[in-house]
Amino acid sequence: MSSAAPKTVQRTPFKRWCDENTGLFFLIPWILGFLIFKAYPFASSLVYSFTDLNFFKGISQYGLMNYVEIFTSRKTVSVLLTTVKYAFITVPLKLVFALFIAYILNFKIKFVNLFRTVYYIPSILGGSVAIAVLWRALFKDTGVVNTILGFFGIAGPDWLADKTWALFVICLLRVWQFGSAMVLFLAALKGVPADLYEAATIDGASKTKQFFSITVPMITPVIFYNLVTQIAQAFQEFNGPYIITQGGPRNATKSLYGAMRRMMSAMSSSLDPHPCRHRNSGCAACWSKPPREVTLCSTVSGSPKRPGTVVDSRPIRGWLAFASLLIPIQYRGLARCAENDGP
Repeated sequence: MSSAAPKTVQRTPFKRWCDENTGLFFLIPWILGFLIFKAYPFASSLVYSFTDLNFFKGISQYGLMNYVEIFTSRKTVSVLLTTVKYAFITVPLKLVFALFIAYILNFKIKFVNLFRTVYYIPSILGGSVAIAVLWRALFKDTGVVNTILGFFGIAGPDWLADKTWALFVICLLRVWQFGSAMVLFLAALKGVPADLYEAATIDGASKTKQFFSITVPMITPVIFYNLVTQIAQAFQEFNGPYIITQGGPRNATKSLYGAMRRMMSAMSSSLDPHPCRHRNSGCAACWSKPPREVTLCSTVSGSPKRPGTVVDSRPIRGWLAFASLLIPIQYRGLARCAENDGP
């Protein structure tokens, strides 16, 4: 007795496509959220930055007038210069200090878990308003820092009223919050194979040679990730300058986001003299572009071509060299604006 052959189920091309791309259905919520809350606002603000959009009067003009207006104002150039200076001071110091502490904690020492917790606490507390208020109390003219210096016969400066030291105090607050970068560096150091160090030791390589020839190349992706995130955070700094010095003295610590906040208040008041004289939403969108463009360029220029590959450091060095050229350019632009606008 012969049994009947099993019937083969014929699947339509659509069903086969669904079977092969099942993962896309799980990504639909994220894709919709990205398109609605990220891509569309970014694209629309880019378009609006080239207009004089007013939510009550609409759009009546297109062009580069917003960019020309904010980049030819002495106050605007000063704010951009301060933000760039703040980023180029805090980011390298924070990364170097975080990598140094992570390298030490990577050794087998007693109470290492306690030290990791203690070093991470500033990252949790540092962004709060209370810590900024405490920082202001520490560095005021009669604060704890000057009191300690007085015990040694050193007359401390007026940290928050001196243009030379005010930005340093703000940068020190950001560098103090190195815990998040330290944790990432520590995880990367744990992933470096011990065989490489053993082979280098047999070949007679010193600890310094091993660090720069083995450790740094192996953790380059983490270094790049920390670099991008820290640059983005530096260009978005607001709490520290606003609470500690209110942007003073004489706008020496006014950040880009602080100027954006002032511009938004100026849009609702005709008495506040602001570089954006038209006070339109297009000018507000124009102000939001520098931090985004810096982060985007730094991310795209150094992204690895394939997963698991070491990031090529040449684009990063090229971007840093280009960014360093912006400082004298900004100084020259500031001088020209000072000549044109007057004191």
